[in-house]
Parts: sequence; structure tokens; C-alpha cells
Amino acid sequence: KSVFVFAMRWVVTVAYLSCVIASGTAELSESRWYKISPRTHHRKLIRVQFELPLQDSFSQTEPEVQYHRVRERRKVYLPDDRIAVNPATFGRQYPFSTVVSVSTGCSGSIVANSWVLTAAHCLWHNGLYKSGFFFLHIRHLNERGQFDHVDFIVDTFIPEQWMNRSTEAGDQWANYDYALLKIEKRRGVQPWGTRYGKMELGLSVGAQNGLGRLVEMVGFADDKPSNSSWYVYCFVIDTTRDLLLFECDAATGMSGSMVYTKEFDCNRTTYVRRVIGVLSGIRYSARQNREYNAVIRFNPKTYIEICSIMGEERRCRDRYFYYFNTATPQTQRQYCLLDEVKHYRSLYG
Repeated sequence: KSVFVFAMRWVVTVAYLSCVIASGTAELSESRWYKISPRTHHRKLIRVQFELPLQDSFSQTEPEVQYHRVRERRKVYLPDDRIAVNPATFGRQYPFSTVVSVSTGCSGSIVANSWVLTAAHCLWHNGLYKSGFFFLHIRHLNERGQFDHVDFIVDTFIPEQWMNRSTEAGDQWANYDYALLKIEKRRGVQPWGTRYGKMELGLSVGAQNGLGRLVEMVGFADDKPSNSSWYVYCFVIDTTRDLLLFECDAATGMSGSMVYTKEFDCNRTTYVRRVIGVLSGIRYSARQNREYNAVIRFNPKTYIEICSIMGEERRCRDRYFYYFNTATPQTQRQYCLLDEVKHYRSLYG
């Protein structure tokens, strides 16, 4: 039965990707980010251009979700299912070792040697910089439960729509709640990604890493001891083009936490953990008629623009060659998905 459910999930994904690739068309997209130096307060608007497969059919089928006014709130769905991560054991192991504490009171994750992913409202909220922004730094928890490795941030990258609440994006500005932090490089010191490991970015589109998917999250919570990180897992209950909604327990302080899942890597023919979103805040789902903790989903546009800022666009495209390369033969993509089914059956029968 589990193999049947697994196969049906991929049938939906294959059908969607077949439509995209069969069209053989791509659209030119542009994203605008503010590059801000916490030290000098210098702000610069940068533009990133990239090509994406045409996705009109996908965007028309995704329902919208109403926003909740209070963004700082996170919700704990009793009973509290969060699990403390032992810093002396699991805290030193991947992927828990990639979690960092951001000095503005949020969480983040290492996604490249000198890059950390977090939420935009951890840096800029309601037209103001968050307290502590001008001395922005990140900390890592050691095996004794102490923050021993501290580095300052030299540059931050925040989407323009979040900074300006652009009328061009309408109410969609709330879906740009993600940001990148560039860590200061020090001579003779190993990069953070080399020392602690780094998470791969993943793609969440359509049925892939969407509704019903098991996701995991790790971060620091304000209602728990400050020198402890917490792990939780749950299933995605509702989705839109830009959001994943779930009932994973979270509190203030876990904002910016990575939300990751296991997925099959077609190039390495094995399962890997990949970040598919960033914890944002509470959203109200009109379809479900209740509030959920919301994750900014890494749809193709968000995924590529983040990779472009970090200078890893080519690597990110190669990771999902069957989606971004419109010249890829359809049979090659299907063979990749069949490899996953074979691998799944070899593991679980």
C-alpha cells in the first residue's frame, strides 16, 4: 500500500512536469533585493534576472490564503511535540549542526560556506530595522550547550517587496518573508559551511514536496531555555503557490527556522535532506477555516533567486535538471522518477 501511495504522488508530479517541459517555453523573470550592510547602514538595490519554465497552469490552480495581522506569533498545538536536541550528541550531527541563532532573536540555517538563510521579518519589520540589526551576528551551540562560535554579518539581502511592501505585488508582499545573511570571512578560520555542514536548497512545486508531505524543522524557541535547540516534525496540511501550512509546534524565536524534507536526488540516486522553506508566521486558511503556522515555500522563482544571490544558480539548476532544462528529453526525466521508485522498493519492499 505504501508503494502504491508513493507511486500515485509521483504520477501527479510527472503529469505536471510533462506539461511544463512539453511546452518548451521559458519566461524571463527579475527579482529585486536590497543589499544592506549592518555596519555602514549602506543600502543598495540589486537586480537578479533568470529564466524559468512557464508556470501559468500551476499558478491558476493554487488557492490564496488570507493573512493574519500578527506576524510575530507562532502557535503550539497541544500537546507540545517539540523534542530537545542534545548538543553533545545529535547537536553535532547533520542536519542539526547547521542550525544557528541570529542575534535579533531568530533562528537560521547554514546553506553555503558563508551564507545563512532566515526570515526577512527578523531583520526588517513594519518599516524599521529589528533591535540589534546594526550589530548583527550569528552564534553556534557547542557540545556543552554554550554559544562558543560567534561571527558578524557583513551583508544582508532582503527582497524589495518585503522592504517596501510594494503595491506592484499587492498583498503578496507577505510571501517574501525570507532573507540571506553573508558571514564575515576571517583569515585562517574555516568557513561555517565547512566546519558545521550546510543544507542543500530544495524545490517545492505542485505535488513535489507539497500537500501531505512529511516535513521537519529545527530552531531556537523563546519559550524554552535559550541555550537549547528544538526539533519537530509534522505533515503539510494546506498549500498555495507560495506557502506551506502545517501544525508543527513553534514559538517566537523559531522564526527563520529551516523547514526540510527528504527527497530523491536523481543525480546521486539516493535520498537527501533539502530545505524547502522558511518558517514565517501564522496564516488563516479560508479553505480549512483555521489558523496554521506558515512556511514560505521555495517555488521555482524563490528557489532560483536565492541561489543566484549566493552565486550557485548553475548548481541549483543541475540539481533539478528535469524541471529547469526544457530541452531535457521527457524519457530521461521519467527514468529518473522510475529510479526513485526502484530505490524506494529496495528499501521498504
